[in-house]
Amino acid sequence: MRTLNLEKIGFWSEFAIGILILFVLSQIVMNLLFDPTEVRRQNLSRDLQSVPPSSRLSDSSNVDIDEWGQKIIDKKDLWKPLVPPPPPPPPPPPPPPKRPDVAQMLQGVKASRQQIGQKIKIFTPEEPRGVLVGVGDTIKGCKVQSFDRSTVTFVYFWAEGKEEIPYTINRE
Repeated sequence: MRTLNLEKIGFWSEFAIGILILFVLSQIVMNLLFDPTEVRRQNLSRDLQSVPPSSRLSDSSNVDIDEWGQKIIDKKDLWKPLVPPPPPPPPPPPPPPKRPDVAQMLQGVKASRQQIGQKIKIFTPEEPRGVLVGVGDTIKGCKVQSFDRSTVTFVYFWAEGKEEIPYTINRE
Protein backbone atom coordinates (compact mmCIF):
# COMPACT_ATOMS: atom_id res chain seq x y z
CA MET A 1 0.00 0.00 0.00
CA ARG A 2 2.81 2.36 0.84
CA THR A 3 4.63 1.76 -2.37
CA LEU A 4 1.51 2.64 -4.26
CA ASN A 5 1.22 6.01 -2.51
CA LEU A 6 4.87 6.75 -3.16
CA GLU A 7 4.42 5.96 -6.85
CA LYS A 8 1.41 8.29 -7.05
CA ILE A 9 3.31 11.08 -5.30
CA GLY A 10 6.28 10.62 -7.63
CA PHE A 11 4.01 10.66 -10.69
CA TRP A 12 2.20 13.84 -9.66
CA SER A 13 5.40 15.65 -8.70
CA GLU A 14 6.94 14.80 -12.10
CA PHE A 15 3.75 15.97 -13.75
CA ALA A 16 3.80 19.30 -11.82
CA ILE A 17 7.46 19.91 -12.68
CA GLY A 18 6.73 19.23 -16.34
CA ILE A 19 3.86 21.73 -16.36
CA LEU A 20 6.05 24.32 -14.65
CA ILE A 21 8.78 23.86 -17.27
CA LEU A 22 6.23 24.22 -20.09
CA PHE A 23 4.88 27.42 -18.51
CA VAL A 24 8.34 28.98 -18.21
CA LEU A 25 9.20 28.05 -21.81
CA SER A 26 5.93 29.53 -23.06
CA GLN A 27 6.66 32.80 -21.21
CA ILE A 28 10.11 33.01 -22.79
CA VAL A 29 8.64 32.48 -26.27
CA MET A 30 5.88 35.03 -25.63
CA ASN A 31 8.45 37.57 -24.45
CA LEU A 32 10.55 37.03 -27.59
CA LEU A 33 7.56 37.34 -29.92
CA PHE A 34 5.73 40.14 -28.14
CA ASP A 35 8.42 42.38 -26.59
CA PRO A 36 6.66 44.85 -24.20
CA THR A 37 9.38 47.47 -24.62
CA GLU A 38 8.95 47.38 -28.37
CA VAL A 39 5.25 48.17 -27.99
CA ARG A 40 6.08 51.14 -25.73
CA ARG A 41 8.71 52.32 -28.20
CA GLN A 42 6.18 52.26 -31.04
CA ASN A 43 3.59 54.14 -28.96
CA LEU A 44 6.15 56.81 -28.06
CA SER A 45 7.20 57.26 -31.71
CA ARG A 46 3.56 57.60 -32.77
CA ASP A 47 2.87 60.18 -30.01
CA LEU A 48 5.95 62.21 -30.96
CA GLN A 49 4.90 62.30 -34.61
CA SER A 50 1.51 63.72 -33.67
CA VAL A 51 3.13 66.75 -31.99
CA PRO A 52 3.52 69.64 -34.47
CA PRO A 53 7.17 70.65 -35.11
CA SER A 54 6.63 74.35 -34.27
CA SER A 55 5.75 73.64 -30.64
CA ARG A 56 8.91 71.57 -30.17
CA LEU A 57 11.30 74.43 -30.94
CA SER A 58 11.94 77.05 -28.32
CA ASP A 59 12.30 80.65 -29.35
CA SER A 60 15.63 81.41 -27.67
CA SER A 61 16.56 84.36 -29.87
CA ASN A 62 14.34 86.83 -27.92
CA VAL A 63 15.75 85.98 -24.48
CA ASP A 64 18.15 88.55 -23.01
CA ILE A 65 20.28 86.56 -20.58
CA ASP A 66 22.24 89.60 -19.39
CA GLU A 67 19.01 91.34 -18.39
CA TRP A 68 17.90 88.29 -16.43
CA GLY A 69 21.27 88.08 -14.71
CA GLN A 70 21.10 91.76 -13.73
CA LYS A 71 17.58 91.32 -12.32
CA ILE A 72 18.80 88.43 -10.21
CA ILE A 73 21.84 90.37 -8.97
CA ASP A 74 19.67 93.41 -8.11
CA LYS A 75 17.47 91.40 -5.71
CA LYS A 76 18.86 92.34 -2.29
CA ASP A 77 16.81 89.77 -0.36
CA LEU A 78 18.27 86.98 -2.44
CA TRP A 79 21.78 87.59 -1.12
CA LYS A 80 20.86 87.94 2.56
CA PRO A 81 22.04 85.00 4.65
CA LEU A 82 19.30 82.58 5.62
CA VAL A 83 20.83 82.02 9.04
CA PRO A 84 22.47 84.83 10.98
CA PRO A 85 26.18 84.42 11.56
CA PRO A 86 27.17 82.91 14.88
CA PRO A 87 28.03 85.32 17.67
CA PRO A 88 31.71 85.98 18.20
CA PRO A 89 33.37 83.67 20.68
CA PRO A 90 33.59 84.93 24.23
CA PRO A 91 36.87 86.49 25.25
CA PRO A 92 39.28 84.12 26.90
CA PRO A 93 39.19 84.06 30.67
CA PRO A 94 41.76 86.22 32.40
CA PRO A 95 44.90 84.39 33.39
CA PRO A 96 44.96 83.15 36.95
CA PRO A 97 46.58 85.54 39.40
CA LYS A 98 50.29 85.04 39.77
CA ARG A 99 51.48 83.71 43.09
CA PRO A 100 53.39 86.43 44.93
CA ASP A 101 57.09 85.95 45.58
CA VAL A 102 57.40 86.18 49.36
CA ALA A 103 61.20 86.05 49.15
CA GLN A 104 61.12 89.19 46.99
CA MET A 105 58.74 90.87 49.45
CA LEU A 106 61.01 90.10 52.40
CA GLN A 107 64.22 91.03 50.61
CA GLY A 108 66.52 92.88 52.97
CA VAL A 109 64.77 91.56 56.10
CA LYS A 110 67.18 89.94 58.58
CA ALA A 111 66.30 88.21 61.82
CA SER A 112 68.85 88.52 64.58
CA ARG A 113 69.47 86.12 67.43
CA GLN A 114 68.63 88.90 69.88
CA GLN A 115 65.51 88.05 71.83
CA ILE A 116 63.70 89.65 74.72
CA GLY A 117 61.02 87.36 76.13
CA GLN A 118 58.68 86.37 73.34
CA LYS A 119 60.00 89.01 70.91
CA ILE A 120 62.94 88.90 68.49
CA LYS A 121 64.78 91.70 66.77
CA ILE A 122 64.16 92.09 62.99
CA PHE A 123 66.21 94.39 60.75
CA THR A 124 64.60 95.88 57.61
CA PRO A 125 65.85 98.43 55.10
CA GLU A 126 63.29 100.88 56.55
CA GLU A 127 64.40 100.13 60.14
CA PRO A 128 68.19 99.58 60.00
CA ARG A 129 68.40 99.71 63.84
CA GLY A 130 65.83 96.90 64.05
CA VAL A 131 62.45 96.44 65.72
CA LEU A 132 61.24 93.91 68.26
CA VAL A 133 58.39 91.76 66.95
CA GLY A 134 56.48 88.83 68.37
CA VAL A 135 54.29 86.09 66.93
CA GLY A 136 51.39 87.72 65.06
CA ASP A 137 53.20 90.99 64.27
CA THR A 138 53.49 92.11 60.63
CA ILE A 139 56.66 92.96 58.70
CA LYS A 140 56.28 94.14 55.07
CA GLY A 141 52.82 92.56 54.78
CA CYS A 142 53.95 89.20 56.20
CA LYS A 143 52.91 87.98 59.62
CA VAL A 144 55.41 86.34 61.96
CA GLN A 145 54.02 82.84 62.45
CA SER A 146 56.69 81.34 64.67
CA PHE A 147 60.35 81.44 65.54
CA ASP A 148 62.88 79.22 67.21
CA ARG A 149 66.62 79.46 68.00
CA SER A 150 67.73 79.31 64.34
CA THR A 151 64.76 80.31 62.07
CA VAL A 152 61.85 82.69 61.77
CA THR A 153 58.75 81.65 59.79
CA PHE A 154 56.67 84.34 58.09
CA VAL A 155 53.25 83.79 56.55
CA TYR A 156 51.75 85.87 53.74
CA PHE A 157 47.99 85.57 53.21
CA TRP A 158 47.40 85.65 49.46
CA ALA A 159 43.83 86.95 49.08
CA GLU A 160 43.36 86.09 45.37
CA GLY A 161 44.54 82.52 45.81
CA LYS A 162 42.94 82.26 49.26
CA GLU A 163 45.97 80.58 50.77
CA GLU A 164 48.74 81.25 53.24
CA ILE A 165 52.26 81.18 51.83
CA PRO A 166 54.93 80.38 54.43
CA TYR A 167 58.52 81.61 54.14
CA THR A 168 61.36 80.82 56.52
CA ILE A 169 64.56 82.82 57.04
CA ASN A 170 67.54 81.96 59.21
CA ARG A 171 68.40 83.99 62.27
CA GLU A 172 71.86 85.59 62.17
